[in-house]
Amino acid sequence: MPKTTVRAVIDFHFDGKNLAAQAAAQQHGLVRMAGIAKETKKALRLAIVRAINEGIPPYEAARAIANIVGLASSDAQAVMNYRESLINAGTGVDRADLLAARLSRRKLKGRAVAIARTETMLALNKGAVISWRQAQKKGLIGRLAKKEWIVTPDDRLCPICAPLDGAQTEINRTFDGGLEPPAHTLCRCTVGIIPGPIGLRAEA
Repeated sequence: MPKTTVRAVIDFHFDGKNLAAQAAAQQHGLVRMAGIAKETKKALRLAIVRAINEGIPPYEAARAIANIVGLASSDAQAVMNYRESLINAGTGVDRADLLAARLSRRKLKGRAVAIARTETMLALNKGAVISWRQAQKKGLIGRLAKKEWIVTPDDRLCPICAPLDGAQTEINRTFDGGLEPPAHTLCRCTVGIIPGPIGLRAEA
């Protein structure tokens, strides 16, 4: 009889029941975005936990996050450069300020969306791994179970994640290069599990 491989993927639901994802967001110091102060990171973690608990999709959670986080330094510099270029081109100061403020709001919204999506994906992936470790210790998942890197195979697949498609490693280990999905801001990669033989408890 041919050998079959069984895979399971994360249930990325937003119905308030993903307790492992909530725990991951609360306890594991996620927030990978650069240039965010310590106290702001705490507020962001609480926002992500609440979004998962209340079933709020990332794009809606971004509205709350936009009130917590400010512009990245590079975005702030871009806004200032834009304003200066307008004035140098003859635009009045009041008009330049208005246009610069609009650009600032767009960049802030974009950053908030990026944070919401990336941090939610990070919490869901970490939450899945936490659940698998618990199940493994109880003998519900085989001791030789592996987790697998799963990409979204479309024209947006990046050169960082493409080589990792289908990569496998033990549940307690990271993938090659110390990576875990999401590998970067707005990464859409997830982890799946190959359970392995059932009945052998993992070492505590």
